Amino acid sequence: LDGDGSAEAAGLRLRLEAHLAKKMALAVSQDTAAGLAGPAEGARLAEDTLRRLPDDGDGEVRCEVLTECRWARYDFMPAPESLTLSERLREAAARHGSPYFRGEALMAVAIDQLRNGRIFSALATANQYRKHAADTHSALALWQRHTLDALLDLWHGRFDAAAEWIFVESLKFIELLRADYAVPADNLTQTRLGQAYWLLRQQGRLAELFTSDLAGDVERHAYFPIWRAGLALALCETGQYAEGADLLLGCVADVDRFPPSGWAVPALVLLAEVCAALDLQGGFDTELAPVLPVLRARLAPHDGEQIALGGWPSVLVGPTARACGVLALAAGEPETALEHFRRAAIPARSSQPELARLRLAQARAVRRVGGPGSEPNAVRLLREASRGAETYGMTWLGAQSEGLLGAPGRG
Repeated sequence: LDGDGSAEAAGLRLRLEAHLAKKMALAVSQDTAAGLAGPAEGARLAEDTLRRLPDDGDGEVRCEVLTECRWARYDFMPAPESLTLSERLREAAARHGSPYFRGEALMAVAIDQLRNGRIFSALATANQYRKHAADTHSALALWQRHTLDALLDLWHGRFDAAAEWIFVESLKFIELLRADYAVPADNLTQTRLGQAYWLLRQQGRLAELFTSDLAGDVERHAYFPIWRAGLALALCETGQYAEGADLLLGCVADVDRFPPSGWAVPALVLLAEVCAALDLQGGFDTELAPVLPVLRARLAPHDGEQIALGGWPSVLVGPTARACGVLALAAGEPETALEHFRRAAIPARSSQPELARLRLAQARAVRRVGGPGSEPNAVRLLREASRGAETYGMTWLGAQSEGLLGAPGRG
């Protein structure tokens, strides 16, 4: 292409740079990058490539560059900005008329709508994607459709439907796609692993993680911080609090290497859940003291109505505002925690299991604030949490709620 000033050559340069940017940026960190070409450099290349992308010109070039550069910048731009880029891609794909890029655009928009807490908009987009997958007969599109459906099943508490996909049907797709080389096998297994982990967590069955082959899979992916955070949470929710606290400290020591957005957000939210579990258990003030300011500072830019999304997509970990709230509660600021919880209620209203978790956190904050009427209010919230936990079979959450109901004043 050197010296070729044609429009075709210009488009090809943009496409090559977009692909290179994505390949560089999708390294988890410098540890998994090729030489010095790490994620931040890939994101910068993508930003530069997008600046040079003309508004007119070849439709295929535009769709391809927008697709690749969005992935390259995923971990380095705020969720609202990512949604804007996804919507640009959807518009470009509609003009170009390519079924492939229409599918890419619909999945990108659904992912970013979920991250921005726009659950009901995401439901409409997911329905469009289902129709697209049925029309294309692509095994990969069907995998993505079922994965997105399982994510929504987990969010809405349809745990039996999610389990059927995770433990039975997804294995068939993994073998099919692995044989067809349609997507790297590790991507498929990590997506399934994330959903399996979250199903066990929602149902209070994380002890099974340590008695199955899932624990080995988690440990093999421990170079990815979100898996270390998940393991720390699993330790706490199975009564191994000291081990969970040790792992928490190790995770937070690496937080300064996290990107500003993308996968960093669900990892930070999981670490906040670990802090909440340690705070509820009590006796870990020394371990929490240096951790809380770091996590609060990193999550502050993501407060509001956002929801932490693990994977692309795998699971909705929960509202970022609730994570900010449990960190404030652990830091001895229950009034601030309640403000965060009020914001978290907006995206949480689309999920009864998530509302049950939020009610437990609110009850603890209300008790710590104290004052007239605080105990009856806390009891009401705990009963709501307990009722939700019973309805959806969330045994760990139910046990915590019942434990606090039996200990008036404890939060």
